[in-house]
Amino acid sequence: MDSNSLPKPRLSIRELIELNQLRDFEQLPVYIDFEKYLPLLKQRISILIVTDGITFGDADFGLSMMIAALEENFSSSVYFSVKKATRTGSFSFNPNPSVGEPHYTGFRFNSTQDGNLVIDQFQQIWCFGLQPGNGAFIDTEVTSHPLYAQDAELAELARWMNERQGGVFATGDHAHLGASMCHRIPRVRTMRKWLIADNPPTFEGYDRFDTNRPRNPGDTNIPGENQADATPQPIEWIPEYSKRTGAFTIQKEPHPILCAGSLGPINVFPDHQHEGQVIEDNQVVVTGTFSFSAADGTVYSGPEYPQTGATQTRPKIIARAHTLSEPSYTFDKGPTPARDFGLVGVYDGSKEGVGRVVVDSTWHHQLNINLRSLAADTASSNYAKIKAYYRNIGLWLANRSSRYQVFRNAAWNSLYTYQASQELAFEGSVFEVGQRFKDILKHVLSPCLVTEFILDFLPPELIEPLPLPIDPTPCLTCPPFELFESAILGEVVASMHPAFAEAEQVRAKEYRAQFEPDVQAIDKAMVVGVQKGLETITSFYCSQLEKGRAVLSLLERVQTLDVLKEVLV
Repeated sequence: MDSNSLPKPRLSIRELIELNQLRDFEQLPVYIDFEKYLPLLKQRISILIVTDGITFGDADFGLSMMIAALEENFSSSVYFSVKKATRTGSFSFNPNPSVGEPHYTGFRFNSTQDGNLVIDQFQQIWCFGLQPGNGAFIDTEVTSHPLYAQDAELAELARWMNERQGGVFATGDHAHLGASMCHRIPRVRTMRKWLIADNPPTFEGYDRFDTNRPRNPGDTNIPGENQADATPQPIEWIPEYSKRTGAFTIQKEPHPILCAGSLGPINVFPDHQHEGQVIEDNQVVVTGTFSFSAADGTVYSGPEYPQTGATQTRPKIIARAHTLSEPSYTFDKGPTPARDFGLVGVYDGSKEGVGRVVVDSTWHHQLNINLRSLAADTASSNYAKIKAYYRNIGLWLANRSSRYQVFRNAAWNSLYTYQASQELAFEGSVFEVGQRFKDILKHVLSPCLVTEFILDFLPPELIEPLPLPIDPTPCLTCPPFELFESAILGEVVASMHPAFAEAEQVRAKEYRAQFEPDVQAIDKAMVVGVQKGLETITSFYCSQLEKGRAVLSLLERVQTLDVLKEVLV
């Protein structure tokens, strides 16, 4: 008998896990054979990486390591589909380029393929701008460069960012490197210093931003080549949320882009001897407008930062760098003072119905020359954190629909894990189930991303008060955000269970690769779960208010003279 015609064994989830010798949940995503047995969901996020001089291969000034980090099978719930484009040469498309070669050459933001705009195929565009390069360092070099981004292509890019909620990542380097492609892109242009007119940090002057660190403890000489060693620069992450964990205690969390799950906050970056600069929050001009004429003469214009509610959404810095100084240390390029500056900036355009934006001070945080030694240092978690930074950018830049699907997939797929079979097989309150489920989810998504996905379900009027002020004074009427998370996650688990049980019945009858679950049923369960979660927290909050009124009444009674006399007697 042909072995292919033999019936496949009907194994339980636990037996499948044992069959594949899975003992650590975090290993699950890399076991492709295991995934074939299960009706898992995986969301595709498409990214187009655009350069104008930086390569995609293994050269020092290549992006191959960053691209590999994005393309790794790092999650059972989401994957990045990456294509590469260079603005050099004449326009062409190669669907199967060799390693390190682009899919598109001669690319412009208004390039078309088969009559359709190329950028409309993608959810995100990552811009790594080099031109006009190192020259006289005058801004006429920017506008006169042959790869300068023209109005016709910027009109299409602005439309894509606004109407399709396309996410943009953009970076350059010191001085005006990267300005030819990036300095007029809406929002991007105001969040980072692109032109000499903006007074950016220089290439080798006293005012350069040199983040290199000593290679060994005790070293005082820091040569430029230290950018390629295994010692990263420490960075300061800015708290994004402040959550109460007790009456007088507050827990701070970084922005989701700088949250590495079980590895903790991302607090290290590759270093470099002359970085660029993200503009300070209070210096970003948010009142401007843009206007570009498309190739057909149509004018596309609008406010730089649209405002749909009472409060305008502004860009902000989420990470800062700190430089060392002479005379404590000496540098190849001469003395420089100790300073701090903006390293990474973000704009949450989804709050205003447009695409999100991330800017970085330098592409040396992504280049091979800065990553090789860090990757070789397997004794530390530094490189794992840096890879998480790249992936978090891709997850955070996703539009609202994609972010929902990633969360839905993570919730569904997590039900198939060994940990879920152990931790969720008990009787407990919705809050207990939700808390345990979050502990399971953190192996698939960082806790910060879980928080962000939960916030996406809540109305803006409720979201705004949730990031509590840094104030140790107890708030007796502020429900901890963990209650919202636990209630919603607990009800999502309960609502998904019938769909999960039905999928298990189908799976038990017949194994087949790429078994597709009923996505509509799962989506419906998600909606019901979120609604019930909000009902649960509302009911719980109301009951707590009733108890609060009773406590208040007792306190008022205690204050009366008669009661005090009774106590004193």
